[in-house]
This record gives sequence, structure tokens and C-alpha cells, in this order.
Amino acid sequence: MRYVLYRRSDGQIIGHGTAQSDDLSAIEDDTMAALFVDTLPEQDSKVVDGVIVPLSEIEKEDLNFPSRKSQAQAEVESHVAQFRKSVATSLPFQDQAYINKRAEAAAYLADTSQPVSDFPMLQQISALRAMSAADLADLWLTTNTAWAPILNNSEIYREKAKLAVGAATTIADVEAALVQLRADLMSIPVP
Repeated sequence: MRYVLYRRSDGQIIGHGTAQSDDLSAIEDDTMAALFVDTLPEQDSKVVDGVIVPLSEIEKEDLNFPSRKSQAQAEVESHVAQFRKSVATSLPFQDQAYINKRAEAAAYLADTSQPVSDFPMLQQISALRAMSAADLADLWLTTNTAWAPILNNSEIYREKAKLAVGAATTIADVEAALVQLRADLMSIPVP
């Protein structure tokens, strides 16, 4: 004889099995109860007053909430990464290349009497672009300064969204956090 095992507190079905007798007391306790059934119930069901009933939409949402919340945390990272890719070169180690360019540019412009050969990236790229080392260094610093607010704001909005998703108590809260993130990213001025 088939049975379902459910929590007494909320009727959530947590398992099922087959019994050899009509006495289910051996598997029941203060927190769990069992109910004989002819057929196994739908997955989104619970037991209320000894009757199997479908879960409400809110109850289904509650069951899906932890996985949706986890998925949303990954979506926050993805949205921010996509935004950053849309405004800057996204290659492995590109961030370090920008840091190195800024360091060379700042050091060179601090004392342009230094030989440009002391700044290999600046020397070679200025030759490739047919620019003076000073003009290219100035361009790198100007560009870096212009893009800093984009990176800073996108990082602030990423943190804000991660915290909002973490604090969410409903799927609607999670979705609202993602909508707000997209709106925040779209509000960042891009030169």
C-alpha cells in the first residue's frame, strides 16, 4: 500500500513509500505523519486535514525562492560583466594592462626628460600609433580618468544589488533588485 510522508506543521510532502501493513505508526512521529494514497500526488502538493491539495502559487514561489535567490546573485555578476564589456575591452589581463599603462604614463609625464626607452609599452605603442610619448601618455591618463567613474559606479551598483538580493524575502524582491540594477547601470554616463 502506497503512502506519502508529510510534515505535520505545514503539510509539505517530503517523501513516499510502500507499506506492508495498514499501520503507519512506525514511520510517524511528533513532526511527521503518513497518509495512504491510491496514486502518488503531483509534485506541487501538500496534505491538509488528511487530504492532498495543490500548493497555491505563493507556496510554489516559497519553495522556489532559495534557488531563485542564488540564481539572481549570479545574474548580478553577469549583468555587471556585460555592462563593463559593452564599454571597455574585455580580455584576460586587460585590467592589468590598463594599470600598467596608467603607471607608465604617470611616471613618464612626471619627468619627460627621462628616456622613453625606460617605458617599454609607452615607447612601442607611441611608435605604432605615430604619436609622441607625451601625447600618448596624456591620452592614457585622460582615458583612465574618464573611465574611472564608470568602473566605480558599476561596482557600487553591483554591491547594492548583491545586498538587495541577499536581503530579499520574496521572489518579487529579488526581481525588483535585478530591475533596479539594470536601471542603475543604464544611468551611468558613458563618454
